[in-house]
Order: sequence, then C-alpha cells, then structure tokens
Amino acid sequence: MNYFTSKTAEQLTLVSISHAREGKAGELKKACLDLIEKTRQEEGAISYHLYEDREDPCQFIFHEIWANEALWKKHTQSEHLQAFRARRDELTDRKPVLQRWERSEAPNPVIVPDSLVLFAYNRNKGNTEKEWQKILEDLIAPTLAEKGALHYELHVSKDDPKDFMFHETWQTVEDWNAHMAAPHLISLVGILDQYTENGITVIKTKPID
Repeated sequence: MNYFTSKTAEQLTLVSISHAREGKAGELKKACLDLIEKTRQEEGAISYHLYEDREDPCQFIFHEIWANEALWKKHTQSEHLQAFRARRDELTDRKPVLQRWERSEAPNPVIVPDSLVLFAYNRNKGNTEKEWQKILEDLIAPTLAEKGALHYELHVSKDDPKDFMFHETWQTVEDWNAHMAAPHLISLVGILDQYTENGITVIKTKPID
C-alpha cells in the first residue's frame, strides 16, 4: 500500500502542545475546549481533537488535520483562536510547541473514552530516512491487526523528513503493553540504535474531546 500520496501531501496535520502554569491547568483545559466546536465548523477542518498528558496533567495536546495549509492559515485568523492566543501567556508557563506533519493514509483518529492515545516520536540518523520510513510503514498493517489497536498512523515532518511520529489509539494500556511484546515491535527495537538518534520518545495521553 502507498501510505503517502498527493492527497496526504496536500493536507496539513498539526500537533500543538501547551503547558499550563501552576494552578492554571483547569483554566487552560477549558480554554482549549472552548475552541473545539467553532474550529470543527470551519472550512477545511477534517479532524480536531484534544488530549491530556497522562503523566503531566498540566500538558494539553491538539491533533489537527486540515485540508490544506491555506485553510489552516485562515483558521489562525479566526476570532476564537485569536481570543485564545490573547490569553495564552496568562495560562501557560512556556512557549507552545507547534509541529507540522504529513500523515499516512488512514481513517480519521477515533475518540474512545478511557483509551490510551500515544504520540511516539523518533528521529532518523545518517542518510537513511527513506529506508527507515519504509520500515516504519511496514509496522502499520500488523499493528492494526492486533487486539485493541483502534488507530495507528505514521507522520513525517513537513519541516524535516528525518523526524517521524506515530499517532496511536489503544483500547487499554494492557493492549498497548501486549503490542510492545509483538514480534514486529521487538524487531524494531533491535534496530533503533542503527536508524535513530535517541530511540523512541512516547507521550501517553487520554482523549478529552
């Protein structure tokens, strides 16, 4: 299967990470939630979901899929996003992170209460990014066949093709633990030092909306 096409190249997927000041997590969460309904109604908004870090309750992550960059740029000028940005310094304790990705062909992300949603990052080393991308693509089919695998898509950075990320949804933590013991994952772990700079960094989250 060709996971990356002209369609995926045109789309823009964003991961936006905000971290609340001490005592402001509730306010930041509400401010993020207030964006959702209006943003989903905008032209070009394919998918727009909010997650909370399971290990750091002050950290909130949006995963956004836009039909193209022009429509996302139009969104950045919307009244509701401008209002959110006007409050951001008051609510957050660090500069927000905005990552630009091309996502593999896949159904839109699913939101299942109490599921485990992962953002799993790695960076290729050397000049082997195309070979490494094919290795990562080959994980998709066997992983989606596993018990509890609700969603699994590969992302390639639009800014640096050596950066990769999997966006994954698992029914339970136990299902993900079993996935980590699957033969195709064990094989991957065995070549991480060969192909990546620092292995895999995982952010574990839970869906909010």
